[in-house]
Amino acid sequence: MMNRVRASLRRIGWIALHTVREALRQRLLAAALFLAFGLVAGARFARDFNFGAPELKFIADVGLGAIGLFGAVLAVGLTVQLFMGDLERGTVFTLLARPVGRAEFVVAKFLGVVVVVVGYCAVFIALLVVVLWARETELLPAEAGQLPPAQIVAYGAVLVAGLLLACKLALTAAMTLLIASYARTATFATLMGWLMLVICHLQPFARSAAHWDSFLSRLMLGAVAGLIPNFQLFAMDAMAAGRIGGVALYALGYVVACVALATVCFRHREL
Repeated sequence: MMNRVRASLRRIGWIALHTVREALRQRLLAAALFLAFGLVAGARFARDFNFGAPELKFIADVGLGAIGLFGAVLAVGLTVQLFMGDLERGTVFTLLARPVGRAEFVVAKFLGVVVVVVGYCAVFIALLVVVLWARETELLPAEAGQLPPAQIVAYGAVLVAGLLLACKLALTAAMTLLIASYARTATFATLMGWLMLVICHLQPFARSAAHWDSFLSRLMLGAVAGLIPNFQLFAMDAMAAGRIGGVALYALGYVVACVALATVCFRHREL
């Protein structure tokens, strides 16, 4: 039994590593990295406006917004390209002809995408921290008479925001993978992935509407609100320090559920 588990993990690791290598060759990744770098680093030039400490919040907001936007492009786009690409090119037949199960294929593809997306978040959060630190060192002497002689930026909050972004992007990739597991075309999977992203951001409105409409509407909207993850929970503005672990577990639960459903759908899919 243990030997079979080890063999399965080796196969998953090999396919995931191949997926990461394939992702690094994608033009989509290069374009997203370039644009995100431009926005995060370009926010540094806000110093020309010279409006003091609030400038740092502006840089942080622009940087996190850029990381989140292009991270979503990667999470949806790479998942569809890497999963559906193997189906369209017939690579999946070569893999499944070997002792590789469909569940192993799905899990490995997801892990490969998550490694790339989390790595993207880590690199650009580190870049944002460097940009903020560089500007903070310039502002501290000017603000010394108004602020304590300590740091202006709460770097811990920036790192937490990066962690929440990584959780949200991993969940986005898992939902897109679930759609791709039964979708027949890459276009349909991409469009549905973006639609799910929008719905997840609007989920709180469905939950609030369930309080004042009819009983049937409350029942249906309540069910929808329970099935669809609430992406507003990953917003740093509404985050209390004690809830970070809970939100991470919340994301993990949905990720496991989506990947499990994706394996079920792919097992019953005609190739």
